Amino acid sequence: MINTKIKSSILMATAMFLSAPQVLRAELPGEIKLSKDAIHPLQRTSISPSDGVLISENTPSFLWPANYENDVEFENIAGALYPTRKHDVKYAFKLSQSKHFPEGSISKAKGWAFYNQLKPLAAGKWYWQYGTSIKGGDYKWSPVHEFTIAEQSASYAKASFEELLSGIPKEHPRLLDQSSELQKIQSLYKQHPDRVASYLTKAKKIVKKSLPEEKDAAVDPKKLIGLSERGQYVMKVNSSKDLANKMSDEIGQVVHAWLLTGDKKFGRSAVAWGLRTASFDHHGPAGFSHFADGRHMRNMALVYDSCYALLTDDQKKILQKAISVRAESLYNEWVNGLENITNSGHVWQQIHMYFLLSSVAIVHDVPEAKKWLEYAYGIFIARAPALSDKSDGAWANGTSYMSANQFSLLVNSIVLSKMTSYNYLENPWFKNNAWYMLYAIPAKGTMPGFADSYEKYSGTAKSIQLKILGYLAKSETMPQAAWYVKQALNQNKSLKQKVYRGNGDYLDWQIKVDKLKNTAALKVNESMDFLNSRCFKEVGIVAAHDNLKDVSKGNSLYFKSGPFGSVCNHAFSANNSFNLAVAGKKLFYATGYRNVDDFYGKTSGSNSVLIDGKEQLRGGVAYGWIARFIGGNKLSYSLGDASNAYKGSSNRMVKILNPEVADYVDHGLKRFRRHVVSLGVGLYVIYDELEADHAAEWSWLLNSRGVPIKPYGATSVRVDQETMKSQVDVYSGVDFKINVARHQPVASVDYLANTKGTPHFEKQYRVVARNKSKQEKIRFMAIIQAGPKGFELVTPQVISSNQWKLNNWLIKAELDAEKPANLQLINDSKSSALSAHGQAFELNGKYMSHQLAGSSLVIENGKRLEEVVDSLPKAAR
Repeated sequence: MINTKIKSSILMATAMFLSAPQVLRAELPGEIKLSKDAIHPLQRTSISPSDGVLISENTPSFLWPANYENDVEFENIAGALYPTRKHDVKYAFKLSQSKHFPEGSISKAKGWAFYNQLKPLAAGKWYWQYGTSIKGGDYKWSPVHEFTIAEQSASYAKASFEELLSGIPKEHPRLLDQSSELQKIQSLYKQHPDRVASYLTKAKKIVKKSLPEEKDAAVDPKKLIGLSERGQYVMKVNSSKDLANKMSDEIGQVVHAWLLTGDKKFGRSAVAWGLRTASFDHHGPAGFSHFADGRHMRNMALVYDSCYALLTDDQKKILQKAISVRAESLYNEWVNGLENITNSGHVWQQIHMYFLLSSVAIVHDVPEAKKWLEYAYGIFIARAPALSDKSDGAWANGTSYMSANQFSLLVNSIVLSKMTSYNYLENPWFKNNAWYMLYAIPAKGTMPGFADSYEKYSGTAKSIQLKILGYLAKSETMPQAAWYVKQALNQNKSLKQKVYRGNGDYLDWQIKVDKLKNTAALKVNESMDFLNSRCFKEVGIVAAHDNLKDVSKGNSLYFKSGPFGSVCNHAFSANNSFNLAVAGKKLFYATGYRNVDDFYGKTSGSNSVLIDGKEQLRGGVAYGWIARFIGGNKLSYSLGDASNAYKGSSNRMVKILNPEVADYVDHGLKRFRRHVVSLGVGLYVIYDELEADHAAEWSWLLNSRGVPIKPYGATSVRVDQETMKSQVDVYSGVDFKINVARHQPVASVDYLANTKGTPHFEKQYRVVARNKSKQEKIRFMAIIQAGPKGFELVTPQVISSNQWKLNNWLIKAELDAEKPANLQLINDSKSSALSAHGQAFELNGKYMSHQLAGSSLVIENGKRLEEVVDSLPKAAR
């Protein structure tokens, strides 16, 4: 792995402007304006919960900025920073309903910067304070902070560490299932071996296979010739991961077979595989990838725990040592650091799970494992889901990478539930995540498309995600999970075989046991009904479908304005960007191919806006947020604010690796509020309010991959394909010009060396609407029509400089940037309307006014749906 050591003074300089967001008074009624600071900074610089906040959960976690001192060195590991040398830091914590903190309100000192309240707190005001001790010195206490537990608060009681530790049996096995349950499973196998016979076929072959060698993870030096340093690194990482993944499946298969049948030939084979893994050098080619090294640790822990009865004392010691070397290394990298880092995506994808499971496996046998488990459990409660929110269910790193996080969260929760009397699956994130899957990866549909590798997937979720939802669907409280799994499997028959074929991972063990027990099929509520649109505010994603139950019969629009910005290593710099699909096929979507095109993941490859040709910045300081959302049955309205996306840190790692780069970059954009309206009839309106601190060149962008876009008149473009049609009419209050460009990606030597097979790249198309003379303020509006074959395209009728008529919709949009912004859509025939800026209007001859100044109002089919003003995501409140 690539390590770069730097002094913490550089990190602290970077973090100086990464503080909690401040709310400023907006210029217009109903608006909220945030300061330039990050909502989710790279390094924690503020407390949580913040002062004066009202909390709706009565078991909160408390976090504060860790104390590193000035001469702590850090390691850059896969894009995240971890302390490698720390002073002896201890933290104490006080919590009381009295600000004077009576005796007994102080906790035992720990070496990490968080505290979890595991038992419910009473409603009302609470006070808290943390103290820091360096090298055993006196505690320096923070100011006293306060928060309030709401009267009607959710309760999610969790086990104390002592309860968890005492709940883990001292005998083995304990990870997959405990001894008493395994006896029942093996007894049932003797009665019904046919039920799992197909699952044992692969295990029987593995028993006869030769064991892999560590050199199998190394790359032939000849293959590295001609590659860049980065290309060589990627190839070594991939080779390391490939061996670990293969061994993980094969070890899991024989372990599962051993536990299902009690046949020692499977158990002895697992022991041989585990001991071979233990012979690998922790710093050698097999451990070159931190994913691979963590998986090897977990594999050995699985063998140690599941085959304990077959191990000699010497073999136990060999496995204990090999597991401990890796676990201690992770502990030293993470403690007093991981809790403070937002961008630690790889840790939460898999490595933390490996660490926790390995600690559980050896905790009563290796003394140091107690501290590993206490930290692993504590930070899981304090931080997970790290790149999301319990109330949201989405994932800031995107849907294509979400599966690894879903899997880790679920497995950790299952194991912790088995070891205690608490149900960790009651975490509301799981239920909300099932909703997110339904909206963001609908059967027959496409992904939102705002993060790495989305272009590889379309049509349905990954098989691992269906396994996850299938497990969650056993709960009667998640009918949407069962509905989704059935829809996805019906849509793609080949997926069913992948989901239930029985690999070697944790959920496959559950599938095999369910098969053996002849567990009943999922109970699906066929009559489930839900709105076609939904907002996932904490991550900043809106999904608006014409027909969510069958997206092949309508369009799907996704909109992003994300509070995490691109602090996450896979998220695009694409705030206030939209993507549009027709009948489950991509129409206007982010372009580029990962590791091929330099605009991939950047604003220029998305459907957003550039200022003076400049992109949104990388990092948490370059963020957006969904300020308003109203979702009806057909009509949906979203307002995103990306006014902070064009200023901040030039790159989340640039300052650390290149100290000469300016701490702060500001492209001069002051205001970017984008209104996105879906009318549910293949008609969309995008209305942008833009302002800079200087006269600027503005570039309004529209991209597509594999779908040709052609000019249609001076300010319009069209798509005329056999499967889909579209017309986009762009308007502004100033003169502008539209240009359509085409790009054919070409793979580099590095890319080809690290890609299996011959890559196929679709042509990329980009529309740029650019003002002819520079403007300090400008407004754009786009009317988008889109539909399948046979969809009728109509050029909007221009009534005046700020009014248009199309398909019975009257569209009013103020494009003069010197006048107050106004967007209204009115349809008398459908008794439906949107008024976005608080201005009154007439609908079917009736005068309609807003009750809140500056609000947005939606009326659908004569019903006043909702009236809203700006509201912040939870993390910004």
